[in-house]
Amino acid sequence: MSEPAEVQAAYALLMAAMLNRDIVDAMPRGAYASMPGDIRRRLESHIYQTAFDGLPEDVRMEAELLAYGDPDVVEARRIHARG
Repeated sequence: MSEPAEVQAAYALLMAAMLNRDIVDAMPRGAYASMPGDIRRRLESHIYQTAFDGLPEDVRMEAELLAYGDPDVVEARRIHARG
């Protein structure tokens, strides 16, 4: 990745936020409920998304272009949309 460090960091924050949401969405409710509380709280936390949202708009936009242009992210979103 040849983007500036702040864009790389923003990309990492966005990917972490997306991953946490995807894990929670994909997990059976029973398995999620039986998780240790500290892990469940980390998954429920919006710390990554909040940190990402606090970044300058131009940095967020560049990171979003990277994330949503990533073939793995595109495929994951396609699979998720199918249910």
